[in-house]
Amino acid sequence: MGDLALMIGTGMQVGSKFAQGSMAKDASKYEAAGYRRAATEEVAAGQRARFEKDMETRKVLSTQRAIAASDGGGATAPTILDLMGDTAERGEYLADMETYKAENRAAGLKDKAKAAELRGKQAFVGSILEGVSEGVSGAYKLRKAKGSTRDGYDPSWSDTRTYRYG
Repeated sequence: MGDLALMIGTGMQVGSKFAQGSMAKDASKYEAAGYRRAATEEVAAGQRARFEKDMETRKVLSTQRAIAASDGGGATAPTILDLMGDTAERGEYLADMETYKAENRAAGLKDKAKAAELRGKQAFVGSILEGVSEGVSGAYKLRKAKGSTRDGYDPSWSDTRTYRYG
């Protein structure tokens, strides 16, 4: 009865180690999916922020044209065109920065996703090794319980057949 309990207990330990690793791997996949989803949302938010910067720039340019036209200098005067060109360049720069910041945050989230998956794989492999270790330990305890008198060679477990070749 004790041998049966030892075998069942060892089997349960091995199974639980495998299950722990599998669950850790699944949890890391879920975590990684969340990071990837957040990365996609960051890129979308960056696109919206870029659009807002473009709108702000167009409003400023429109205001500059209206002021230039109302002063009687005309919107085509070299100084006005120069100022409007500077405004457009600055607006483009700010819009590009919004895109860059969003892509940078998204890259960080994607790196977190990769790290989460790696942790899950490591936990899975570790649990397999722990399970195998538990199984070997259980087999050794069962062997000792069967009456093996020493830690080394036990003739009752060996194959004593003679093999002939040729």
